[in-house]
Amino acid sequence: MKQILKYRLKRFIVWLRLKLRGSVQNLITDVKIDRVQQLAFTIVKKAISHNEAELLIAPLSGTHYIQFREVYIRFIRNHFTIINGSYSYHVFLPDSETEILVQKFNARLEFNRKKFERAIMSKTERTLMTILNELNEEC
Repeated sequence: MKQILKYRLKRFIVWLRLKLRGSVQNLITDVKIDRVQQLAFTIVKKAISHNEAELLIAPLSGTHYIQFREVYIRFIRNHFTIINGSYSYHVFLPDSETEILVQKFNARLEFNRKKFERAIMSKTERTLMTILNELNEEC
C-alpha cells in the first residue's frame, strides 16, 4: 500500500510539473509584438540569411553586428539598432524573438566558419601534395 501511494505521489508531481511548464511556456509564447517589432524582426532575419551580409560578434560585450550594403544592424540582448545611412531605428524585441535571431546568427556564423575551414584544408592538402610530388620526383 505504501509503495502505491509513493508511486501515485510521484506521478502527481510529474503531472503537476508538466502542467506548470506548459502554463509558463504559454505565457512566454503569448507575447504579442507590434507592427514595428515585426518589421524589425523580419529585416534582421533577412539580413542574417543574405549571402552578401557580413556578420561579426564582439566576444566580450556579446554585441552582434550585421552589415548588408548600406544597412547596419547592431543588437545587444533585446535592443536592436537598424541604421540605413539616413535614419536610425531603435527597437526592443521580446526574448523569444531575440533567441530566434541569435540562433540564426550563430548558425550562419558556423556555416561561414565551416566554409573557411574547408578552404584552409583544401589549400593545405594541395600544398602537401605538391611537397609529396617534389619528393617523389627526386627519388
